[in-house]
Amino acid sequence: MRAFVVVVWVALCAGAVQAEPLFVSSAVRFVIAGGVCVTTPQGWIAAPQTRRGRVGTAPQPYRFSQLGDVVPAFRDTGIGLDVTLKPDRRDRLATATFTIERLGPGGWTDRWQRPMRSPNRFWFSQEPGPGRALLPGQFILSAWIGPDKIISYAFSVTRPAPGAALANGCTANLS
Repeated sequence: MRAFVVVVWVALCAGAVQAEPLFVSSAVRFVIAGGVCVTTPQGWIAAPQTRRGRVGTAPQPYRFSQLGDVVPAFRDTGIGLDVTLKPDRRDRLATATFTIERLGPGGWTDRWQRPMRSPNRFWFSQEPGPGRALLPGQFILSAWIGPDKIISYAFSVTRPAPGAALANGCTANLS
């Protein structure tokens, strides 16, 4: 049984875009990919192999502003994955490794690990700071559980078209 990948695009422009993951493990049951609203981190974990040296932990699954692999760089919008695994996973609460790569000139790779909080679900993202937007470019988000690659997903962050707006909003409420 193949994983179900959400490929819906919330209409922002005339054309529809189909999401194409680079790799999805047979352990995956369901994937949601797209633009995520910036959220206040629940806390921080040390991540020495990242540019900031730490990553925020999301208190709940993301609120997606749009779905798909092409995401306009709107203010307070990042890119992210929400992955549900099949319930028969053997390594229930293993360590997960996450990477985010920004491709091209000036590119970088952030890598961090954390214990799985749930045996069957995880989410992670690349988000701009509050009130900011991601720089346009190509990104790859990947995850492993133990030694097993689970998913690798390419995103294109683009400049928003003049006058474009998110269909269902995504302004951060950060205090």
